[in-house]
Amino acid sequence: MADENFYSAIADELEHKKTDRALWTRALAEAGGDVDKTTALYIRLRLTQLKRAAAAASPLALELEPAPAPHNNSSGDFSSGDAPAPSSALLRLRSDLTKVLLESGKSSFYTVLQLSPEATDAEVAAAIARYEARVASGNAAATSEFRYAKESLGDVRSREIYDRRLFANATPGGASSSASSPRQASRDLEVSSDGGSVLMQLWESRKATVIVGAVCLCVVGYMVLGFYKEREASAARKKAIDAQILQTQKNAENDAIRAEAERALSEGRVNNTATVIDRATQIGNRAMDRQLDAEHRMRMESEQRAIANAQRLEMQRQAQDRQLAMQEQRTREAKRQMDDHRAEREKRYWACMNTALDRNSETTANARCAGYR
Repeated sequence: MADENFYSAIADELEHKKTDRALWTRALAEAGGDVDKTTALYIRLRLTQLKRAAAAASPLALELEPAPAPHNNSSGDFSSGDAPAPSSALLRLRSDLTKVLLESGKSSFYTVLQLSPEATDAEVAAAIARYEARVASGNAAATSEFRYAKESLGDVRSREIYDRRLFANATPGGASSSASSPRQASRDLEVSSDGGSVLMQLWESRKATVIVGAVCLCVVGYMVLGFYKEREASAARKKAIDAQILQTQKNAENDAIRAEAERALSEGRVNNTATVIDRATQIGNRAMDRQLDAEHRMRMESEQRAIANAQRLEMQRQAQDRQLAMQEQRTREAKRQMDDHRAEREKRYWACMNTALDRNSETTANARCAGYR
């Protein structure tokens, strides 16, 4: 699908308020609640999503299982049992549409179901049922492209409207080709009716030819006018969307620049704070080292003073011990001398007594020798 078709689908979603709720919520959150900004952001996100879905739905990306037999359902989808047969004009339009899509290489909702526009209504219903079965089994994703394809092709009238619009958008002369369908339909009606000969005569008459020609011209003019109006409206919507996307991109770039500046400023503040913390830590460490060195010196000096005091006390004790030893030695020497002197005196006394007793009486001897004691 071309970008113009994607933008047209997104515009229809916004116009009919059938936006993707999850994607719209995400855009609203990223836009900070701004409605205009949310719309532009949703258009950009939705365009990316549709492109991815179209790429994932290519014939090489999806391998469908064998088609099960279609069944009637109550959801409004058609099946082979209740779908009306398309007219010959519609069949020719679908055949031409198939050729146009093959030549241009454009994708459509038929690409999602891996069908061609010439597929019957029953084949479309069967393809939708197969895809839903794969979604239910987890082998495929229920993308928005499939949902749109089901809504556009899952009903006879919706499919016919979609085929005519797709053919008009895919070919420059699509409107003229589709405009000729009333003429062909009237021919089919004339051939299939019971009074075919009367209608044929009326058709061949000049009056009927003029009337039919005028009607065809009116129909062609109306369709061409509607086509050009739709194309101009689509171009205007595309320009508005492009302007919104450009503004969104500019806002996003400004936000990115602002965020980068804020991030750089925040990193600068963090770096400055880290530098200040490092400096404060270094100063604190140096102060603590000086305090520890001072405490170590004080402890060493205290220990040295204690050792000196202990040595001094030891020397004093040793000196006192020496003095006590000398005093004891002098005392022992004095006692020894006294004992020697006493023994000498006692010796002299008894020598005197022995001599005196030999010559004198005991009383006289005691009187003479008492001085030796």
